[in-house]
Amino acid sequence: MIGTKLLNRYEIVRELGRGGMGVVYLARDPVLDREVAVKVVTPEQVSTESVERFRREARVVARMDHPSIVTVYDSGEQEGALFFIMPLVEGTNLRSVLKSQTLRLGELVDIAIQIADALEYSHSRVLCTGTSSRKTSWLRERKEKGSAFALQILDLRWLRLMTVSRKQQP
Repeated sequence: MIGTKLLNRYEIVRELGRGGMGVVYLARDPVLDREVAVKVVTPEQVSTESVERFRREARVVARMDHPSIVTVYDSGEQEGALFFIMPLVEGTNLRSVLKSQTLRLGELVDIAIQIADALEYSHSRVLCTGTSSRKTSWLRERKEKGSAFALQILDLRWLRLMTVSRKQQP
C-alpha cells in the first residue's frame, strides 16, 4: 500500500500499526495539506457482512459530534480494500504507560469518566457493543486546561481502539 493514492487524493506514506481486522497507515492529504490516518480492511478480510458493517460504521461515526469520538473524514473502497480516512492521533500505547509508570487515582478516574461519557453518547445514538482495551489505547500530552486527560475512541465497531491524551500540568 505504501505509495498508493486513495480516492486520487490520500497518499499512503507508511504503516502505523496492524490489528485483527486490518492495517492503519499514515497518509498525506495534499488538498488540505495535512497528515491523516487511514484504516484499511484488506481484501483478505473482506466479506459481504464486513462490507456492510464497515459502511454502516462510517455513516454512524460521520454523524457523531463528540470530543472523545474521532471524526471520519472520508471512506471508500479501492481494489477490494475498504478504508476510513480519519485524523492522525499520535500518542503512546496506554498499556505500555500502565506497565511502565503509575498513574494517579485522579488520572485513572478522569479516564474512566471520559470513557463512560463517550460510550453513553455513542450508545444513546446507536446500539454499540464491545470491549475496551489498554493495548489499543493511546496516551499523549495536551496543552488545554481542565482535566488531566482527553480521550478519543477511534473504533466504534468494536469499541476497542481508543486514545487518551494527558494535558500538560500547570
